[in-house]
Amino acid sequence: LAPYDIPFPKHILVTPESHSQAFARARELRFPVIVKPNFEGSSKGICDDNVIFSPRDLQAALERVLSAYPAGVIVEEFIAGTDVAVAYLEAAPNGGILAPFEYEYDAGYQSRFNLYDFRLKGDDYERVQIRCPAALSEAQSARICDLAARIFHLLRVRDVGRIDFRLSD
Repeated sequence: LAPYDIPFPKHILVTPESHSQAFARARELRFPVIVKPNFEGSSKGICDDNVIFSPRDLQAALERVLSAYPAGVIVEEFIAGTDVAVAYLEAAPNGGILAPFEYEYDAGYQSRFNLYDFRLKGDDYERVQIRCPAALSEAQSARICDLAARIFHLLRVRDVGRIDFRLSD
């Protein structure tokens, strides 16, 4: 999506074979970063411990995550903010783009980075409510819907899909 001016965080792919070069390539990134399994879904393998604040701490995180997910990990610049998603339903009006929604966490939920992580999606799902439409300004909502429509079109998504965004201040 990069050639189409879709904003996304800078990132590098790290595999067991490229692990030794990861630190030189990580200098291109702005810390903090997040270390995520490359081939998982539903936030599997993602937790607060995956947010890394210094190159020094990156080594241990890469070893930990690569040992569990040896097919590779993505190291990307971490975006502190709110998770917002846009669903696509091809048969729906407005080109199939549905209203943006966001995740609200119970007041008692403790998380350093407000990640909608694997634990919240599985064990602690009752601590999360979905707000639709998301509490966004009209301009923010329009921008996110426009980006989502472009992405679904560029990727030739058919029938149904969802795109997750992380919004910073």
